[in-house]
Amino acid sequence: MARAIHVFRTPDRFVAGTVGQPGNRTFYLQAVHDARVVSVILEKQQVAVLAERIDALLLEVNRRFGTPLPPETVAVEDLNPLITPVDAEFRVGTMGLGWDSDAQTVVVELLAVTDTEFDASVVLDDAEDGPDAVRVFLTPESARQFATRSNRVISAGRPPCPLCEEPLDPEGHICVRTNGYKRAELFGSDDDPTPDVLVHGELTVLGRIRSASNATFLCEAAFDGDTAHCVYKPVAGEQPLWDFPDGTLAGRELATYLVSAQLGWNIVPHTIIRDGPAGPGMCQLWVDQPEEPEDEQPRVPDLVDLCPVEHLPAGYLPVLRAQDYAGDDVLLIHADDARLQLVAVFDVLVNNADRKGGHILDGVDGRVYGVDHGLCLHTEDKLRTVLWGWAGKPVDDDALEAVARLVDAVDGDFGNQLAQHITETEVVALGVRATEMLENPVMPTPDRRRPIPWPAF
Repeated sequence: MARAIHVFRTPDRFVAGTVGQPGNRTFYLQAVHDARVVSVILEKQQVAVLAERIDALLLEVNRRFGTPLPPETVAVEDLNPLITPVDAEFRVGTMGLGWDSDAQTVVVELLAVTDTEFDASVVLDDAEDGPDAVRVFLTPESARQFATRSNRVISAGRPPCPLCEEPLDPEGHICVRTNGYKRAELFGSDDDPTPDVLVHGELTVLGRIRSASNATFLCEAAFDGDTAHCVYKPVAGEQPLWDFPDGTLAGRELATYLVSAQLGWNIVPHTIIRDGPAGPGMCQLWVDQPEEPEDEQPRVPDLVDLCPVEHLPAGYLPVLRAQDYAGDDVLLIHADDARLQLVAVFDVLVNNADRKGGHILDGVDGRVYGVDHGLCLHTEDKLRTVLWGWAGKPVDDDALEAVARLVDAVDGDFGNQLAQHITETEVVALGVRATEMLENPVMPTPDRRRPIPWPAF
């Protein structure tokens, strides 16, 4: 029988979609032009790989040929379901991807599973011998939209566990990253003090925070007439790190918030893990900060700041001497502020590897907040912070009382709660650090490799 190659040079639509309920979905790709509809069946992982490779191809084409890139977006223009009935031409085996420089289009080829081996040269080729195929030509904009929708479709099923990335079981997920401990529900519980608008609100992306190393979005949550701004970091947007396991940063953010709340210090804004426009991720209430008066002279230094070496402001502690971008000698300083000192103690407990000056916020409510805690709670000593002004100084008694309560809590139900988001070994390490602080209540000194994160702000 002659080989069938279904070619779509200017498709009206090329999308991923599913049939069935979460946990039992069948994945399809569907190409449409006028009245012509061709569907193929494939695995969820194949959809994910194709979306990832398309994004990578667009970057490479831009790098090599200067072809303009369509903007990154989490908004999906086409949310319509697949055209029914969905009759698959074949199940996809091999997938091919290429760039047509003449037409300035991405070429996607989907080849049918066959019982016989075939030469790889038939991919993106019209050879008579070979498996049936679907070949689709996409503009860069259409290719970006295909990848964006595909990621949305993938995340619309059972949300993946932020630790092991396997689908969460609504009856209780057994995560291999936590030695078989069942994870709690993803979206909070009735006794969760987190505002309902953060837990249940519909998230609308207002913009991307470009200074962040991971995908980070400013969103508005709306629920039952209430609205709130929040920071949303999808697990899918976490960049791989050599010293922190992939896909674990959201769980660390939530665990660090829980430690802050357990201590009673409330340094970390309300934080949860929930679903969002780009899949499950960390969601944290936005901290409003006072606006700086335009005519303020002289400028009041920030909680963490730089100053000329000869002008250390009153009420500030020096951390180190350095040079700024202009080559001038400056001091890295921070306020000698009890609220900020509590943040420094907190960072020792959670083993914060990335306490930058920009991660410290002076709220309009008069409180000092710490944010961006994805690099916390490692078992190895990784403390990197700009808050070294109290090095070698004693920890005050009130803080130690809270630390003692934390030690007891980690040995009980609170430790089990943390184990839903970090490994049991990391929970034990938290208890060890807290115990060591009680036994030697003195702030550590920066006698370690790379004691300050870079950049410092």
